[in-house]
Amino acid sequence: MSTSEKYDSIPDTVLDRAFEWAVRLSSGEADEADREAFEAWLARDPVHAQAWARVQAVEQEFRETAGPVGAAGRHALERLNRRRRRRRLLATGSAGTLLMLMAGIVLDGTGRLPGSHDYSTDVGEKQVVELEDETRIHLKGETRLDIESRPEHHRLQLRAGTILVQTGANARVPLVSTAHSQFRPLGTRFVVEYAQDKTELAVLEGVVALEPRAGGQRREARAGERWRTTADDSQRLSRARFRPGAWAEGLLDVRNARLDEVLERLERHRIGWLTHADDIGSLRVTGVFHLDDTETALRALERSLPVRIERTTDYWIRLEPDRG
Repeated sequence: MSTSEKYDSIPDTVLDRAFEWAVRLSSGEADEADREAFEAWLARDPVHAQAWARVQAVEQEFRETAGPVGAAGRHALERLNRRRRRRRLLATGSAGTLLMLMAGIVLDGTGRLPGSHDYSTDVGEKQVVELEDETRIHLKGETRLDIESRPEHHRLQLRAGTILVQTGANARVPLVSTAHSQFRPLGTRFVVEYAQDKTELAVLEGVVALEPRAGGQRREARAGERWRTTADDSQRLSRARFRPGAWAEGLLDVRNARLDEVLERLERHRIGWLTHADDIGSLRVTGVFHLDDTETALRALERSLPVRIERTTDYWIRLEPDRG
């Protein structure tokens, strides 16, 4: 087994825990109990040792870089993040997506597969697809979308991730399909988010017909409503804690959400690891943050909540309770 294959077999939760240990042990505050707990964790499973070895390799790249963390360390973390998040994406994608990536098909600069209507975005990337009838489709990061334009409608097959669809005045109907449902809009703006076990719909304007694939009851979702669907059922959701579609404007618009939920979304737009102490995850957050400036977002959280930012490097950040 190659080094890359060995790394790819490490579960995300184990790798995250290894990085948390690295941050703790290098913080200068670790005591004997911490070191004993770390040794016990390390001996508990061979996979833990593999994850720790990977973390040590990244730290070595940092040490070989003079002064502040430079290109070597940054690239190491970027490779780790992309592989870790790509595994998360593949877990929600189709077998076709997996085979496409394994085959090494190369995307052009727009994220479009040459000679086809298949689109792809990477971590933290956004893309806008404009069809000939003024239909605009915004792709969030980590999204896979197939588009087939027919005389009567556009067929959009969402295989992973999130899209925002906006129809033009004379647009053909864009039918959006996932493994669970089909969505048929009527002059509208709406967001569809697909995960392995469910699909969520948020209607920003107009009306969208929601049709579960396994023959469940057809619904009509109206502006301001959110729905969750599975293959055979659908249910209306309460008000969103994150404004649907705000990501297309480069924003994270938060309405009384948990801090751990906010940090999870900010991490998707950073290179490196962003973790937090367990006892602050339930703190509530309301505000608007720019996704292209997560440093300012973190400083705003530090000012408004009883938390403090601990940095091992600019790319290893942990939020701890501020007990002062």
